[in-house]
Amino acid sequence: MKNKAFSKLSAEEKETKILGALDRKTEGLLLPKELLAIAKAVPRKQQYTIHLYQSNTEYWRVLSLDRTIRITPVLIPEHPLDTAAVITRSKADPKGSRQLHIFVPPARTQKGHKGYESKRV
Repeated sequence: MKNKAFSKLSAEEKETKILGALDRKTEGLLLPKELLAIAKAVPRKQQYTIHLYQSNTEYWRVLSLDRTIRITPVLIPEHPLDTAAVITRSKADPKGSRQLHIFVPPARTQKGHKGYESKRV
């Protein structure tokens, strides 16, 4: 979202765009409070690539493999299987590419989960 049109938007409009992009990319699986927390934590002056994980193992494997990245927590889980989010960026090129990694518990996609019905209707 780093372009001239986005940079001219008001803070409210930027937040609305970011919330929409997060909701689409996460397939509507984040709870409203999680969406807001992530949107507020992501700086507006950088463009991000968003990665979604539904495997806790895969999420942590990806983050632990590359020792050349700096990790900034965005959404800290209370329990190991709760939703989590971090921003990563290269230590060698701090102004370079940034990525937002989001783990969403697989239970969110199962029928009967309280978030499932509200997001799928």
